[in-house]
Amino acid sequence: MDKVPGEWVEKVELKDEIFQIADDLLTGYRGNRDWWDRYRVINRLLEIKRAYRFLNLLGRSL
Repeated sequence: MDKVPGEWVEKVELKDEIFQIADDLLTGYRGNRDWWDRYRVINRLLEIKRAYRFLNLLGRSL
């Protein structure tokens, strides 16, 4: 975010949160505790999606 002019950054509300999200989008998923704490809902949705896929595959094999 070094390329964003300082005078713009000063006026932005929640700039730390915005920069954190931007950094995470650039870096991608990290399975560490910090990422889990920040994106608990997203991780829960991923767990549900995996469970759904498993159940779907299990249903096909019966």
